[in-house]
Formats: sequence, C-alpha cells, structure tokens
Amino acid sequence: IHQEYLRTLNLTINKELRIICCEICRVAITPDAAKAHIKNEHSHTTFDAMKFIKALKEEGIRSDLPIISNPRSRVEGLAVHDALACGHCNKVLTSAKGMYNHHLEEHRDIATPSEWRACKAQQFRRGGPGVHQILWEVEEDVEEGKQTEVLIRAIMKEMETVLRVVEAPEDARMVSPWLLTAGWHERLSGRDAKDLMDLVAIPKRHDGQMPLLKESVESYYEGALALLSTTDELTLQRLNSPDP
Repeated sequence: IHQEYLRTLNLTINKELRIICCEICRVAITPDAAKAHIKNEHSHTTFDAMKFIKALKEEGIRSDLPIISNPRSRVEGLAVHDALACGHCNKVLTSAKGMYNHHLEEHRDIATPSEWRACKAQQFRRGGPGVHQILWEVEEDVEEGKQTEVLIRAIMKEMETVLRVVEAPEDARMVSPWLLTAGWHERLSGRDAKDLMDLVAIPKRHDGQMPLLKESVESYYEGALALLSTTDELTLQRLNSPDP
C-alpha cells in the first residue's frame, strides 16, 4: 500500500509485515536506514525527517525487519530471484557454486548431488552483514501456475497449424531461396511435428536432461562479453556486419 509522503520517496508499505520497501530497488529498508538509502541511491529525492517519522507512526511501521528462514508465500515489494534449493535444509542460494560449497560445509557426510532443485527466492536486502541478506524460498502460487499452464496450452493449440511440417512442393519456385539452400523442408519431411517441437522447446524447471542450463548460458554470455575488450577492431566490425 502507499502513503502520501512515502510515495514521494518511492517507498511502499508491505501491509502484512508492516515494513517499508523501495519500489525502485525492490529491497526492504528499516526506518533508521531510510535517509541514507535515499541519499546514496536516489539523491534527486528530498528527504524530510519530520514527515517521514509522522508517516511511520500513522502506518504503524515496525522499527526492524522480521527474520524469515522457512519457505513462504511471496513478500510484496521485494524482488524475486531465480535460485537453487538445498535438498537437506532450507538453504537457498543463487548459484550452483555457492550451493556446492554449502553442501561440502553443512552436509559433507551426504553424497554431493549433480544438480539442485530450481526455485524462486527473496531477501530483504542484497549483501551486507546479518541475517536479512539471507535468501528464503518463495512457495509457488499453485492456482497461478495452473492458469499459466492453461494459457500456454491454448497458445500452442493456436500455433499448431503454423508449426505443422509442410511437405515440400513440387515446384521449386514455390520454395524460398533460404529453404532451397538449407534443405530443411526435405530433411524434416515425414517427421512428427510434436517430436521436433519437443527437441527445440525451452527446458522445464525440473528437466533432468538439461540441468543448470541457465547457469551454462550465462557463463557463455559472460565469457563472450569478456572477449570483446581483447578482440581487434576489424573482427568486431565483421561480427557487426549484416553477413559476418
């Protein structure tokens, strides 16, 4: 919910926990840290201490942040992160490396898994000391998940006619030059469209065939970015051309 003055600071109130959150940074802020946060992160905003204190009293905002360690429903006002969940405790981390180290430290007597369950997570703040930067798992909204699944099915049904593999026409003039060069219409002729769609579909969250796909793609992406600074200008120009 919003309060008139807090809205001018881009702050919103979480009605359930009675805490304030920054709408821009998507983190929780304790009252004693609000002025510093506004000054350091949003210096264009003017902070009025008297109006701020009055707003806190009117809305009954707590002076500290609660401690959340168990999975729970999404906390409004906080960012939601992609994360991995430990299968032996409530620990949630955003990287496979971090989860691997956690397992070695806390569950060394148990065989290290090859992958961890993907989940969504939240935290009150990013970084810093104390327990409020620790992630907790966000329980999925079952009803929302069902609605999304129904919507996806409906869209896929509408696209069936578009995605259906078409037999190559006899007249080569009816085939695009790209297809004539690639020959995909000949390679795919007679194959089951659903099987082909499954091969190129985005992996499901718990797809055992594609563990840690997101982390792998991010690693390739970061590696490619790192090479840009050492790549000569001629090569960069060639890569940026319409036909590299």
